Amino acid sequence: MSKIKILVFNFSIIIILLSIIEILSFALVNNTTLLDRHFFHKHQFNNIRNEQDFEKYLIQRNESTGWPTKNFEKLNLSKNFARRSPANEKFKNESCFAIYGDSFAYDADLSNENAWTNQLAELMECSIFNYGIPGFGIDQAYLRFKDKNPDNLNAIMTFIEGDYRRARTKMYSLQSGEGINLYLSKKKFEIDKKRQLSLSDLPVNSYEDFQKLENKEFFNKIFSNDLFLPNGDLWSMSDKPKFPYSIEIFALVNKLIKRQISYGAYLHFHPTYKFFEVFNLNNFLQNFAEILPSYRDATITLNEKILENFISDCKNLDIQCFILPLPIIRDFGKLEEGSISKSLKKNQALANFLIIIKDECLIKEYEKYNIMKKDIRNQLAPGSHYNSITSKIIAECVFQELEILD
Repeated sequence: MSKIKILVFNFSIIIILLSIIEILSFALVNNTTLLDRHFFHKHQFNNIRNEQDFEKYLIQRNESTGWPTKNFEKLNLSKNFARRSPANEKFKNESCFAIYGDSFAYDADLSNENAWTNQLAELMECSIFNYGIPGFGIDQAYLRFKDKNPDNLNAIMTFIEGDYRRARTKMYSLQSGEGINLYLSKKKFEIDKKRQLSLSDLPVNSYEDFQKLENKEFFNKIFSNDLFLPNGDLWSMSDKPKFPYSIEIFALVNKLIKRQISYGAYLHFHPTYKFFEVFNLNNFLQNFAEILPSYRDATITLNEKILENFISDCKNLDIQCFILPLPIIRDFGKLEEGSISKSLKKNQALANFLIIIKDECLIKEYEKYNIMKKDIRNQLAPGSHYNSITSKIIAECVFQELEILD
């Protein structure tokens, strides 16, 4: 075989290999199915496959807060849409408070009888309506208050600090390991230029819009805040990948590595940070890691604005309202006082409406069950919410604080 033929053959092989690489790179870049879904919560709509599925979603969704679904309400809530409560049946002629919040307000791992709100009703000898819903943020809890509060009843807005800091209030969806789920999508509050709250509608309201979500630009227009990533990227690559696509793969891997370095330097709760912590390298990584944007600060500001509106609404309705940060038992004793509680105490519009469950009360009540301070963190249900003992103690400590306020 002549040298020219050998060169042509080798050149052809190189072209074929490069073409295969480009085809594979194009497939990966175009669909972002591997790295994007695993690391960046790319959207998955597996529970909606066609127009009939979408219509079922519209039927089931809550038009005010996104969820709970109609099925959840039918199975778990009473006729007034509060959690079922045996104590409320006993004291149905006397009502005290409506409670709003997330799964810790709802008391997700316990029965209706053992839920702390039911036990609080027993202590106060009056009805306590529990409007907490698993997965809710402050935004949805506030909307549920505006939508459901019975007969302008006195109200208590609850939250736990961990969820309060999360960026969910700035999102259209509740993030989970499977990405964005329309059944867990909601309305979204923002603070406008006049420093007032504005509310956007539910994100997807027609099957036509749902179909358009396959278009990245349309998807990003709606869910840009839901795909929060370091250095402002909406996706793990450019929005419009260009030839050569193999270079885009290198860019994707480069961004992935840079993100993991940032996580290792700054995100104390992230597994990458904990890995580098073993080798005492977190401070070293900060020398060259990209600083992560703070969505938590903006979320906290937005949540405080929502709470200010909640208190303002209560004043206009001439009802008594309080804000109750519920304790995170698994973190008991780590901090003298949470940063969110400190911030709320400095807010003149909110400080006088706070109910703070004191550590002294928790310790004293746990000791009645022969549970010492060092073992309090273990008093959780399998789902990491309150167990039956903890719920009794939460009810007792809230009862004591309300008696002081009274």
